[in-house]
Amino acid sequence: MANPKERATVGITTPRLKQAVVLKEYATGRESTELQNIYLESAKITVIGNTPKIDGFDMKAEEKVIAKMIELLVVSVDGEKEDLVNTILDMPAEDTNFVVDKLNELTGKKKPEEQDKP
Repeated sequence: MANPKERATVGITTPRLKQAVVLKEYATGRESTELQNIYLESAKITVIGNTPKIDGFDMKAEEKVIAKMIELLVVSVDGEKEDLVNTILDMPAEDTNFVVDKLNELTGKKKPEEQDKP
């Protein structure tokens, strides 16, 4: 069995600052589950009879998922491997959004063909 810590990487370059970002080539099933659990833990669900009802949702869930995706899947930015969450989030919004879109593709949240759709 392949060791996920040794998986292949892919490089991207941010559009505005032209920073080199190295990402793991794919998210593992464990990583995808960890991200899904953030959403599930953020929902307040009650069951009436056999019907689940969402009573509330932590609106910071997406923020938590983005930080976790960066933590799990970004290997480096311009060769630096420390404090990657803050490094990505402190980029210009255009660059942050570019990296997050790529992470969404890797985790299956967004398919590559959806990127060009409004």
